[in-house]
Amino acid sequence: MCLAHLESPETPQLLEAAVSASLSMTMLMADPGSSERFSQLCALLGEGIIAGIWLYGSEKPDVILASLNALPSVIRALGIASARYLKVYNSVIRCSWSVMT
Repeated sequence: MCLAHLESPETPQLLEAAVSASLSMTMLMADPGSSERFSQLCALLGEGIIAGIWLYGSEKPDVILASLNALPSVIRALGIASARYLKVYNSVIRCSWSVMT
């Protein structure tokens, strides 16, 4: 899912809805504990949110905020596997906060 190229005033709402829909589809279609589910969740977080939204939206605080609002459900679904992404998350929070203030 490409989340990085939305350019409309509705982008923050669309991003939250797209992440939610992708997460719901993954949870419904892939078996719990399967490598398929793990791969899809990692792709959503790593490629969709981090490499897509955060790089694309680095100068758009509302877009970053929308992705951060969608993040808890993805982190919960990944569980302990989300730990590998925490350093990137910490960096984004610091950068986003400096842009917003």
